Amino acid sequence: MRNFTDEQLVALAIDGRNEALDVLIERYLKLVYSFVSRYVRDDADAQDVAQEVFVSVWRHLEKFDQAKSFRPWLYTVAKNACLDFLRKRSHVPFSHFEADALEKLEMLDLNDRNEVSAPTLTDRGFLADQLGAAMSGLSPQYAEVVALHHDKDLNFREISEMKGESIHTVKSRYRRAIAVLRNTLDGFNF
Repeated sequence: MRNFTDEQLVALAIDGRNEALDVLIERYLKLVYSFVSRYVRDDADAQDVAQEVFVSVWRHLEKFDQAKSFRPWLYTVAKNACLDFLRKRSHVPFSHFEADALEKLEMLDLNDRNEVSAPTLTDRGFLADQLGAAMSGLSPQYAEVVALHHDKDLNFREISEMKGESIHTVKSRYRRAIAVLRNTLDGFNF
């Protein structure tokens, strides 16, 4: 079953094959946890919310429109679970994507630090700081589209389905976000 597509697994899970749901959970657990942890910013809370996401998926899987892609629907469930959690906690972070952008840039080729020179590390750190600052200056709608596209590898159609907006709106937000980032970063010499 591990080679089945998400849609095949969903169909099997709806038919009562629990092992198909287990494969979906195994496939997406780390991604959902990572997504959730950026919203709630606490490991224990992120574990609880991620668990709640999969309980919700299990409860509502029969309502899933099988003509659509599973992954955007899963991210929508995860986002809604995070928003519910944050509403209950009455604390919404200003931008949950700033740290994500910074983290991603800092990880570029840093796994083998022996081969990376000190000036390169310094330059990358500077770039990461500047990009993180530029990302925090984006509106939440722009930042979300950039993060979903680059960090979660969702295409524009998947983002469109997830957000319930037209693909043209999503593409427009992405282009505007990139333009803002370019203008913000234009003055720096990298």
